[in-house]
Amino acid sequence: MRQKLTLVINISLALMIVLGIVLTVSCAKPAEPAAAKPIVIACVGELAGAMAIPEGQNLFEGKHLAIKEFNRTGGVLGRVIEYRDIHEGYTTEEVVGAFKKAISLKPNVIIGGTEAGTTDAAVPFLKESGIPFVVDWASAMTASDPDSKDYGFRIGYFAHQYWTTYKNFVEKNGYKSFGFLTIDAGYGYQCRDEVLSYWSAPNSPVKITDLLFYTWGTASTDPEITKLVAGKPDAIVLGMWGTSIIVPAIKKLRELGYKGAIIMDVGCLPAQDVAAMPELFDGVYVFEAWIEDRNVKENADFADAVRADCDLIPNVEIVNTYIATKAVLMAMQSAGTADDAAKICDAMFKINFTTPLGEKWMLLPGGQAYYGQSWIQVAKNGKLETVYSNNIPLSAYDKPKDWYGAYLKETGKK
Repeated sequence: MRQKLTLVINISLALMIVLGIVLTVSCAKPAEPAAAKPIVIACVGELAGAMAIPEGQNLFEGKHLAIKEFNRTGGVLGRVIEYRDIHEGYTTEEVVGAFKKAISLKPNVIIGGTEAGTTDAAVPFLKESGIPFVVDWASAMTASDPDSKDYGFRIGYFAHQYWTTYKNFVEKNGYKSFGFLTIDAGYGYQCRDEVLSYWSAPNSPVKITDLLFYTWGTASTDPEITKLVAGKPDAIVLGMWGTSIIVPAIKKLRELGYKGAIIMDVGCLPAQDVAAMPELFDGVYVFEAWIEDRNVKENADFADAVRADCDLIPNVEIVNTYIATKAVLMAMQSAGTADDAAKICDAMFKINFTTPLGEKWMLLPGGQAYYGQSWIQVAKNGKLETVYSNNIPLSAYDKPKDWYGAYLKETGKK
């Protein structure tokens, strides 16, 4: 009897153990599928120094905005997009080092480049890496490498485009003399060449009083501003970026009693500074390559998104880097891969969308996207008002000058 009872108990215990195992297995959560590897974008720009606010901030926020928009709808090819922000620096060594750091992260794409000459110095390392890259602000790669379309792209504005706008504006307003201050770097020399091509002839309608350069990333331009004013030009153009250097420069011009026209280079007069310091900037002109137009849906949608997501006033820097980032993400989607560089680069020529400029996306055969719209605006009562427009056919930019090669030859820089 005892043996039978023991047997029954043992069998019951065994059944309970088996049932427990079955219940445990049946109640366990099914294994989660492995998450798709994220797409990584290395974003290179100014996080510190003279250009960090607002230009660096604008250029980073434009990239981040495009990435957020894609992630809200599932990313690209079912993969979430992540970004890694890297400080660029101002010297050639710093910039090359920043891009090398970006390369070491092994991202799917690299986007960035603020100044033409320093960015071009990094191109050989970017090309060797095999990672697709997009220059989203600097006037780089326009001529220094005719095969750039096979590995990299340059999105933005060609200096000849907006200097033609300056030329027409200066001559239209009857200014007879002109002084210019810009950065001592590749972009500055590109602008210098444009100015000389317009007004260096003896019978030129405009006399050049000074062509001056300041060190990229410097804290003060007081000596150069003082020299410009001493030349008594009818108009002065300032090619400088960053609130910390622009505000003292304008204050110096006011302090010295300069009464001529003050014209800022592209993106050099941020709308937020104009709104914050209306009296200081009143009457100052600026070249712009994007203005808000509520009649163009893509333009209005972009402007609303910048205000909502970035808490910034929409501007040309944000729109430019937004377009660049959106284009490369659309190319990945179109190519069906975020990992095959050749397919992504090829797809950059095949994607189709309307930019916040109201223009259709278009790459020139060399891998550059230029835009045909440009305006001169003036600061008035804390806002920027358009006073001149100069739309140039895109066909004018298919054969840019090899200005960077000439700059290297002239200065002996490597």
